[in-house]
Amino acid sequence: MKRYEKKYSFIPTCTDSLELSLAEQGFISEYEPRLITSFYYDSCDFSLYSDSIHGNGSRHKFRARFYNLNNNCTLEDKVRAFDTGYKLNGDRLILSDSWCSVSYSDNTDLKYVTMQIPESINTIYTPKVVVTYFRKYFVSSIKADLRITLDSNIRHGRILNIRAGAKRFAAEISAFASRNVLEVKHSSSKEQFSSIGVSAFAAINLVSERHSKYCNAVAALY
Repeated sequence: MKRYEKKYSFIPTCTDSLELSLAEQGFISEYEPRLITSFYYDSCDFSLYSDSIHGNGSRHKFRARFYNLNNNCTLEDKVRAFDTGYKLNGDRLILSDSWCSVSYSDNTDLKYVTMQIPESINTIYTPKVVVTYFRKYFVSSIKADLRITLDSNIRHGRILNIRAGAKRFAAEISAFASRNVLEVKHSSSKEQFSSIGVSAFAAINLVSERHSKYCNAVAALY
């Protein structure tokens, strides 16, 4: 389903104040918070990254996503055009016959796991970066189609081929984002962020973000 999305970043020390403001405006927790870890794919010349940075037409991000570091891989094609976006599931993707093992390490949380992901997607796209963060989910008690997610402790790392032909990759978290991210998601093009009381967040200094976590990770790592 197509939805309208708007991203904002804020400094981590404002997280508690932001959650309090959301509660005051009628937002309630929708799901249990989760650790999200995504392996993003791109071509050798980072064509998907370039399309996203330059805002070219309908843009795609291919990713293998894991929740709470279990080994249940969710494959997605995230499609975006201007302020609208939607997800296509992995059934529409052309996957390599072989899958590879990824040795994932995060010294921050002392997490070391091995996960399985496709070696390539749509033939030319291979895993480039891993992005992980902690997400909280909120939904408006007034407008059921108005949702907000808060992403904190965002960090990322490069994905390296351990040995050519070995079908083994290493993904080590090595960099941290300096700001957290708030995303507003709704189904109506008439919905405005001001309608949920943007003035209540004035002291938090939300900054409108155009680029995704993937783009920020590539810019930091390559």
